[in-house]
Amino acid sequence: MAEEKTAGFTGVILAGGRSSRMGRDKAGLLWEGQTFLQLQAAKLRSLGARELLLSGAGLSLPGARTVPDLYPDRGPLGGLHASLREANCPRVLVLAVDLPLVPEGVLRDLLDLHSRSGAQVAALAGDGRLQPLAAVYDAALAGRVEALIREGPRPVRALLEACRTVSLPCSPSLLLNCNTQADYQSLCGGSF
Repeated sequence: MAEEKTAGFTGVILAGGRSSRMGRDKAGLLWEGQTFLQLQAAKLRSLGARELLLSGAGLSLPGARTVPDLYPDRGPLGGLHASLREANCPRVLVLAVDLPLVPEGVLRDLLDLHSRSGAQVAALAGDGRLQPLAAVYDAALAGRVEALIREGPRPVRALLEACRTVSLPCSPSLLLNCNTQADYQSLCGGSF
């Protein structure tokens, strides 16, 4: 039954940032014997993604398509826009490459919430704060995102405020965003 509810989605890994605070490419960081990119791809595939898109220049993974931003330098919304346009499924599960602790079961619950709620966006939330880079989006939102970013970069919350959005509460620790070397050291127990 859970497979039926989660079927029919495109998986997207957002990894288009410059990793300037980390000092090296976050997609290639190792954790539990895999790169962050491999880890996130394995979760999306295990959930039954019909296709896997990689948003970020220079990324490649067997069986995945790399999607370049159509509007460069627009931040995460630029990658989201290009991915929504390229998606072959009506639902798109987006997972940032630097959120390695989000478990597969929570992502399954998020897909289910999106299906049941009728919302355009279902996002994880820790301590009441939405995490728009661990969320399910209607692919039909591509036009709305394009209107937002046409003139320049905008925060992802601008999209969430313009859509019917629901949230799935989860432990804030699952939403650890590995942006800095200190974050990565904390994740790895002090070894970098």
